[in-house]
Amino acid sequence: MSVLYAFGFNSCRQINPGLNADHISQPTILRYVECSRLSDSSFRRVYFMDEDLYFNTGETIIDVKISWNCIAALNTWNELLVWCDTRNGVPFNVPFRFTSICFGTTNILYNSHEQLLWMSTDNMRDCRQIKLMERRCNSEDGERLVEEVVECEEEFIDVQCCGDGSLFFLSKSNVLYQSERPAGLCEKSGKVTVVRAEYADRMFNLWTPKIIQVTCGKNHTLCLSDVCVVFSFGNGNQGQLGIGKWDFVMRPRMIDKLVGTKITKICAGGWHNLAISEDGDIYSWGWNRFGQVGLPFKDENEFDSWVDDGDNNNDDDKNIITDIACGARHSLCQSANGRVYSWGWNVFGQLGYDSEEESRWQPTEITFFRSFKSKRIYAGAWNSVVLVEGDYSSHLIERNSSL
Repeated sequence: MSVLYAFGFNSCRQINPGLNADHISQPTILRYVECSRLSDSSFRRVYFMDEDLYFNTGETIIDVKISWNCIAALNTWNELLVWCDTRNGVPFNVPFRFTSICFGTTNILYNSHEQLLWMSTDNMRDCRQIKLMERRCNSEDGERLVEEVVECEEEFIDVQCCGDGSLFFLSKSNVLYQSERPAGLCEKSGKVTVVRAEYADRMFNLWTPKIIQVTCGKNHTLCLSDVCVVFSFGNGNQGQLGIGKWDFVMRPRMIDKLVGTKITKICAGGWHNLAISEDGDIYSWGWNRFGQVGLPFKDENEFDSWVDDGDNNNDDDKNIITDIACGARHSLCQSANGRVYSWGWNVFGQLGYDSEEESRWQPTEITFFRSFKSKRIYAGAWNSVVLVEGDYSSHLIERNSSL
């Protein structure tokens, strides 16, 4: 069964509702009795006198998303568990189970089985259903383009939202769609178009790569294709596009420095990025004001920096990176032996160690997790969450004994 530990920003009581503190630097267990459970049944605030009675049923967390004011987890029953400030009301509830969630300027909830899409504001209390319409341009006589808007029939497997409000939908057929207007969609429907890539040295030569991953930063987007090629587009004013320029790029463009490297996962932070190769190497680039790319900060003009953790010995699990996560200004990685490392901005304690340092550029192990083998790591703007597998009651007892 799954156990979640969180640390960082707590002004909205998303980590510990009983603690009147703006930040929590010590990894703290997220208690399931303190969350709001959203499912296809009527909303209910979950209280259990004996947490073991419930969690011996084996609930498993399959995804976690973090906004600036709440933490949400999706379980194997397609229910959404939300930790947030409920003093001004409880989160919304919708009449279906979830398969995908996305937090940004706009919060998106999606059910791929029934193709139901719901959008809410960032307070998680106002929600409306959205119908997606696709804008297509077809050639009627080989020359003249005819535009039509039809109901989008694609089944989406992932939804991502940029900090500037742009929405991206990844279909089951590995086609990437983008909403046409910022903040996502209209009142009851929204138009989306297929995202096509471009060659940097050839104008008007567009193509549609097969995308298997998409991740969004504050105002830029990264995509990973089925042949391990990384694309970037959006605002590059902090070097976050990795193309050697600070320009705004309208369409996805290949990151040449990663061509030939088999990238298996990508992650976008606020204005920086991380990527993992097949060999377990980690790469980073973008804004480095707080050392979030893993290099000492020199000056504001040092953009487009790249970091490689060196040649790995496959027999040494501590050097092989298996997971990455990016916050607005901090970074996390996880090694094959379950160790967790963090670096970057630390004002809210999001690096997970008890230190008054504002930032730290060198990846440092969070020693708290040495006794637990981490399975996944997640990061929001000013928060971090680590998923470990184990006996929930034993983790809870240890948590209570340390209070």
